[in-house]
Amino acid sequence: MNKPISVVVALIATTTFAPAQSLLEVGYFPFNGLFACSGYEQYMITGAGHMVDITDPAMPQLTGNASIGFGTAVMVAGDRAYFGTGMQPVVKVVDLTVPSAPLTLGSVPLPASAGVFDLAIQGNVLYAANAQGGLVSIDVTDPQVPFILQAFAIPGGQQARGVAVNGNYAYVADGNGLKVVDISDPEDMQVISSTGSNFVSVSMESDGTTLAVGQNGGGALLFSLADPASPQILYGVPESDGPAYRVQLHDDRLLVTSEQFGVRIYTLGPNSAALLGSFDNSANGQTFSAFAHDDLVYVTGLVNGAAILSWGTVGIGSDLPSPVQGRLYPVPTKDVLNWTNDFQEQSGAYTVTDVTGRTILIGRISGTFIDVSGLTPGVYRLAMVEQGKVMRSAPFLRE
Repeated sequence: MNKPISVVVALIATTTFAPAQSLLEVGYFPFNGLFACSGYEQYMITGAGHMVDITDPAMPQLTGNASIGFGTAVMVAGDRAYFGTGMQPVVKVVDLTVPSAPLTLGSVPLPASAGVFDLAIQGNVLYAANAQGGLVSIDVTDPQVPFILQAFAIPGGQQARGVAVNGNYAYVADGNGLKVVDISDPEDMQVISSTGSNFVSVSMESDGTTLAVGQNGGGALLFSLADPASPQILYGVPESDGPAYRVQLHDDRLLVTSEQFGVRIYTLGPNSAALLGSFDNSANGQTFSAFAHDDLVYVTGLVNGAAILSWGTVGIGSDLPSPVQGRLYPVPTKDVLNWTNDFQEQSGAYTVTDVTGRTILIGRISGTFIDVSGLTPGVYRLAMVEQGKVMRSAPFLRE
């Protein structure tokens, strides 16, 4: 996808607390078109299958690649990752025992749809939200030979975009409502109730008591699962920056993505949610996913890649650094790295540094591209320098 990219490499934060809680971008993994992400031990896993070591979040290292292709969903259970693809929906099972060499064990094609948008597992049964194809139950007892138990076309459904499971029930976020599906027999699933409409994502609290459902118009609704067969609305978390394609309940916090903004994180009370912090990812095109993993948050976007965020604290009234934006393409690149006119200074020099900060290339600006064919594969940073001062900078990946 040879599109220009925009990279934000500094903090943009919002808060309701004093001293302010801030989401800091501490690292970046540049790769065009990442639609999903998850975490495993010290690794960030992208929907495309990248295994990125974030032992040092400021210097993420690509250590392995499962080569999933157009991955639109990923989840981790134990030492396995389960991936779903878009356009031509396929579910793949990958062994993570050796993270530097993820091994695809098996795969299974699903009925035609726009793609697999979410996955959930219970026991040896994997559940896939397969857009127009509804909810698909898959036996993964033998990961080398996964097979479909039932491809359930949800009656009256539009697109199954999210799924969470607990006990005898699956909760499916669908354009035509939150569907409660009886999965006591995964070969004969049945819808037992439906509420609301225009839902695009879902997440369940680890204790199974609360459900968060992302809305196509933005924001989320919180549901009580006191009666698992009949979710009851607790309250809403309103937003208006595009669909909430991913929500996550994590350690009494709620992450809500906004397609046209980025991610906001809330603390949850009994009757309302309070905004804790946010990250503006709008320079990255559309935001499709965010995932909290230990003390970090990963945010994926359409054109740049994945931002790695961490919590910081600033005092009231402290000035926050302004974002430095850059526009580079293609990412990853093989031979030539281009930039748009708004990235280039009128005159001056450029430098290319590696992840250790060592300068690899230096030269005078001439045109709007440089030859990077001599670089070994890895992550680098291009900086535009004017009178010794860095005016623009952005990371890129040489493949």
